[in-house]
Amino acid sequence: MLLCPNMHLLSLYCKPAGCSAVCLFFMLLLLPCIPLSHALASTSDQPGPSSVDTIRISILSKSMKELKEQSVGALTFTFPEHTSLFDKTGGEVTPLREMKMAWHEGQIQIRCDRNPYAPLRRFVVKSSAPNAVFHVQTGRDRRTYPLPLDALESNGEFSLIVEENKLRYALDSAAAEYGAVPGSGQEAVHALGLLILSRVEILPPVSSHTAFHFCDLAHCQIYTGRRNIEKVNTPWRIDERKLQGPLHFHARCGGRTLGGRVFGAAPGAEAGVIDSLSQRGIYLCGRNAYEWEKFISAGELHGIICSSHQTFGARKTSLHYDKDHFTIHVTCGETRLSMAPETFRLKINRVRGWNFLPGNYYDVHRRESAGNTGYVFKGKGLGHGAGLCQTGALKLAALGYSRYDILRHYFPDIQFKTASTMEVSVSPNVSYAVFSLKSGEIEQASHPPFIFRQIPSGSIFKLIVSLYLAARQPSLLTGYTFHCPDGADDDMPAQCWRPGGHGHTGFKKALSHSCNLYFGSLHRHIPRDNFYAFFNQLRRSADITATLPDIQTNREFSHLLIGLDHRVLFSIQDMIKLTQIVSPVAADTLPTVSGKSIITAEHKSMISEALQQTMKEGTGSFPAGRTSGVCKTIWGKTATVSDGTNRPVLCGIFIGGCDEKGIILVRENAVGRDAARSALEVFSALDKKIAHPSP
Repeated sequence: MLLCPNMHLLSLYCKPAGCSAVCLFFMLLLLPCIPLSHALASTSDQPGPSSVDTIRISILSKSMKELKEQSVGALTFTFPEHTSLFDKTGGEVTPLREMKMAWHEGQIQIRCDRNPYAPLRRFVVKSSAPNAVFHVQTGRDRRTYPLPLDALESNGEFSLIVEENKLRYALDSAAAEYGAVPGSGQEAVHALGLLILSRVEILPPVSSHTAFHFCDLAHCQIYTGRRNIEKVNTPWRIDERKLQGPLHFHARCGGRTLGGRVFGAAPGAEAGVIDSLSQRGIYLCGRNAYEWEKFISAGELHGIICSSHQTFGARKTSLHYDKDHFTIHVTCGETRLSMAPETFRLKINRVRGWNFLPGNYYDVHRRESAGNTGYVFKGKGLGHGAGLCQTGALKLAALGYSRYDILRHYFPDIQFKTASTMEVSVSPNVSYAVFSLKSGEIEQASHPPFIFRQIPSGSIFKLIVSLYLAARQPSLLTGYTFHCPDGADDDMPAQCWRPGGHGHTGFKKALSHSCNLYFGSLHRHIPRDNFYAFFNQLRRSADITATLPDIQTNREFSHLLIGLDHRVLFSIQDMIKLTQIVSPVAADTLPTVSGKSIITAEHKSMISEALQQTMKEGTGSFPAGRTSGVCKTIWGKTATVSDGTNRPVLCGIFIGGCDEKGIILVRENAVGRDAARSALEVFSALDKKIAHPSP
């Protein structure tokens, strides 16, 4: 129901897939002509506002319109047992299992069970059963909604209204926006759900509707009822108090997002991001995604933009897209008009069709022709181009990034707060997988696709070097020492990560303290070809996917052995297998050569002891007593790498184990020691869960 003379712009503006989030921006611009949504009379026509945890939604808006237009035959509602219809007009209460709604005798009427059709008025359908739902067959699909169902009539227009938990509504709306996505894309759906939830939480005190907060059309928020979404543990939410600007989303960005400037926001507003894994050169949405080209003649452009700005010589029209300031300049004779790209797109598409200009990411140039002079638009992407790109978010999710990673990718300054109703154990900066050291089976994960994420190995690569020493040159493992930093040469880094170095260092101390110069010095003693042959053998036998880059110099080899070659990427699955190999717990399958283990039990014990020492006095050490009561035996290896998505950030990595459970953990904006402490927090939370299981 449009209550403002200008609200038709919202409907036109928001038709492209994925555009509904931006409509809030325009609704805010139109607030002076919209009545209060929370000033609802406590009458049957205008129910009171929802609770703080729920939201009221008008459903089946399009279907109701189609009934009135007689383009569909009927809607069939199916209700559970113990359901009744309460007629607010006459006060009657009628048991109800099925209801049909159809255009009958010149108006929308309902038929309850086998009773005759009757005019639709004001009623509510309720069930005495807790958490009851009903189903609607629209002719195209079958939808599920929560009870009760309110039917309201105002000025001959009918609204069907349900009330839903805010988080459930947000996730269901996100699923409706996306449609069918693979399992690997669920984190993208949850990221969009958190964005929509934030919009719900900051719902302004005024709205285009009086009896509900949102309708289910694009100019509010697409909603098709309850979707098949598993119960989601979302302990962190977007902190609306610290937002730098509105949260938008769109379908495809074509390689970069454009920020709020496409709507005419001030120059200091959100500027958009490059939609890529910058350190790896991977474009998420794709630089060639949804490329398009459109042409509009100068005469037609004049008719659309300049018709209300006639001046002397007005038939002369020119067009310029100032991308530095995200402004469209149109000259109409002696009059120069400047507008935001999205305003310009709206004006054009209102005449040429909603998808004539699919987006705002384009170049435009004038084409001179004797018969048809005009402007060519060459662009990429679909939608206004601001905020979260749904296509890029799906790619990030498939690459193993979490919903929080996705939101930080598109909104670098975004911050999170804890959900008041949930116990929080780990930071939203943390992603992890806990698994059986014996079988490798995942027992718990921050998000299941995390196992597909790749990350630079950093100092984790020192474990590969340790395995090589144990398998090929055990004399170095047991007898080689190095004085850090005094023994460095020109092919090694100038200094170790620790100021002043580690002093006299043997293998166990070097691994537990992650001494860069010790491992870098091994380039003098390890034949390069022999090392590469061992690594390839290990890859095949352990089914590790990581590969080594081609190197040409001793300096490159030294940096590789230290773990400073950022081209070496390990997947989380690779790290799980590596953790099993070095674990003191015997795994079901260990890499072998000719039926024999790659290393002896004695040499494996040296590696295991060094990894336990890491947690006592090395790079993963805790204050005394921190591990008490959580792990009988805790061990691991830390690393600090530069990773991130469209901007590099420090990431701490921890791989290791607590008794018979292993863990791979990545913590953004942190170092390896922080990751080790987060791993203990995860194990502590698991310990509490086992000791006090949920009812």
